[in-house]
Amino acid sequence: MKLEKIKKAIREYKKILADPDYEEWYIWELLEQYQEYWDMDAMSFSSMFDTAFSGKSKLWTDQDYQPKMVMSYLSQKYDDLIRSAFGDLYADHKDLAGRVDRFIYQLDQVYMIERRDDFPFASHYHEDRQMIFTYLAFHDPQQYAFYYFRPFAEFLRYVESPKPYPSHDIDRFYKVCKAIKTIALKDDELKTIIDEKLGEGYFEKAPMIVVGEVYRLVSFYT
Repeated sequence: MKLEKIKKAIREYKKILADPDYEEWYIWELLEQYQEYWDMDAMSFSSMFDTAFSGKSKLWTDQDYQPKMVMSYLSQKYDDLIRSAFGDLYADHKDLAGRVDRFIYQLDQVYMIERRDDFPFASHYHEDRQMIFTYLAFHDPQQYAFYYFRPFAEFLRYVESPKPYPSHDIDRFYKVCKAIKTIALKDDELKTIIDEKLGEGYFEKAPMIVVGEVYRLVSFYT
């Protein structure tokens, strides 16, 4: 990857933030909502989950994309199993790719059981890893960025990575995001823009939210 291309992407992102039509500031509100209400020890995991992820957002609701509704439905029926699955996903001392794969495997097993009955959804909608990284990014925005497969692959082409991104490579994704984070944290102008909009310290509190937006918006500056 070319350092200058990453810096250029960050410069373009700052221009997007200055646009009064930029609508993604709400993501930070959702982050605050999650961090206020998430409680792995809640008596009702389903109720807690619904509160932590309340409201409509394209992060978890679209015409053909319903991961939040699926998780709400499953957590009502399988409280202990879903609670345990999130515990495993958030176990930072374990391998990241392994945690993500195990989370999908656990949902696959429940989905197979539910298909025998009248499961009201086409899938569990976590296979693409996108919602899984929404969980991770909200849980620890210092460490995890949102995951969007196609924009990330396009971003790698933009920064002239010598290797394409034809399939989910979570370890590579994580390393690239850490590299973007390191560069972004050195950009005082970016820090000022975000902190002036959201409050002092927001940028350094959740830099990976910024990283996810920097690469997701690549199509706007290529």
